[in-house]
Amino acid sequence: MQAGAGAARLYTSKNRVYYNRNTGRYERIYWVWGSNLKPGDVVSLDWSDDNRKTWRYCHRTIASGKSSVTTPAINNWGSRWFRACFKLKVWGYWSCDYYDTWYTD
Repeated sequence: MQAGAGAARLYTSKNRVYYNRNTGRYERIYWVWGSNLKPGDVVSLDWSDDNRKTWRYCHRTIASGKSSVTTPAINNWGSRWFRACFKLKVWGYWSCDYYDTWYTD
């Protein structure tokens, strides 16, 4: 998802790299990387456990002198939905996308 020159991308691991002690399974992790943004812009990893009815989130704000940021990672279990979101300081509202996922590993 892009805004001007900036971008926020949802990433996941191709392999199941996180061992969940509660479920006894290896799971994928998801995170968002925001790039070419300006200080005060906010990037968020949102996830839903109820088929996108409600969302939880992990925000990161672009610090002074920086142009990129990575959110904390969240493990995938059950049927979670994930999306990348950002809010440009000049816009003042959120823009989200949960269709494009980039893979690593």
